[in-house]
Parts: sequence; C-alpha cells; structure tokens
Amino acid sequence: MVAEQPVCWEEMNVQSSIECQYQLRKDDLVWRGVADETIILDLRTSLYLSLNAAGAYLWQSLEKGATERHLVESLSTEFGIDGDRASQDVKAFIACCRERDLLEATG
Repeated sequence: MVAEQPVCWEEMNVQSSIECQYQLRKDDLVWRGVADETIILDLRTSLYLSLNAAGAYLWQSLEKGATERHLVESLSTEFGIDGDRASQDVKAFIACCRERDLLEATG
C-alpha cells in the first residue's frame, strides 16, 4: 500500500469520497481482454488478476479516470442494477484496487 494516500481516500465525509477522481496507476500495469474476462498483470508485484464483465467495465472507466459517483451511475445503467447494489459493488472494487495499489486519486 502507498505510504501517503491522497486526502480523499482518508476523508470520512461520504460526499467527498464520491467526488474523488480515481484513475488506474500509470506504470507497470498491463491488461488484455480474453474471451469473457479481462486479465491484468501488475509488473511491480507479478500479481495476476482476472475480472468479470462488471469488473472489466469499471476497469475501463478507471483507465480514463472517473469519480465514484460516475462509476455507480454508469454501472447501474449498463448492467440494470439498482443504485444501492451498484454503490456497494463500486466501493468494493475501488477498495480492492486501492489495497493492491492499482489506483491513483487525481482530484
């Protein structure tokens, strides 16, 4: 885990974390779509990850950069799930990526 996390990661105010802009780390990450999944290799740690369709959708959004709010809204629309479920899924996905040091907070 990164020693110094951006303030928006530590922010206790839910509204602030929803507005935090996240983007995939710019170096040492490679990924490819293979069949129905996305395969990711973290070259820093040699960690191999596999994403399902929903995870791949979020990953692609994070490649360009997105707020948590945008991810929730677009996941809900794309997969036809309610906002609460989408919010839980996005929070879990972001937490997983942060735990593995795959994200940068950009705003």
